[in-house]
Order: sequence, then structure tokens, then C-alpha cells
Amino acid sequence: MPDPAEQTTMTEAIEVLRRRRASVAVVLGGAARLTGIAGLHHLLARYFRPQGA
Repeated sequence: MPDPAEQTTMTEAIEVLRRRRASVAVVLGGAARLTGIAGLHHLLARYFRPQGA
């Protein structure tokens, strides 16, 4: 499971998931502490959401 850093952009996170053929990634914050989980489906939905929606 990929583990992008908390400051990774949405575009970078999508690319990491695509390259690793993964659909879920853990998000690590400072001191490598778990901050959350990012799903490819949710990242893509947010990325392609029309402005102002």
C-alpha cells in the first residue's frame, strides 16, 4: 500500500496510486504518523468535480 506524505498534492497522490496499481493509500504526517487513508475513487471524484460544486 503506497504511503504518500501529508503534503503530497492530489495530482501526485493519484500518480503514485496509478503507478503502483493501488486503489488505497495511507497518508502519513509528521514523524511518519498515520494521518488518514486516501482512496483513488475519492481522489478522482474530487479532482474531476466541477469548480464551484
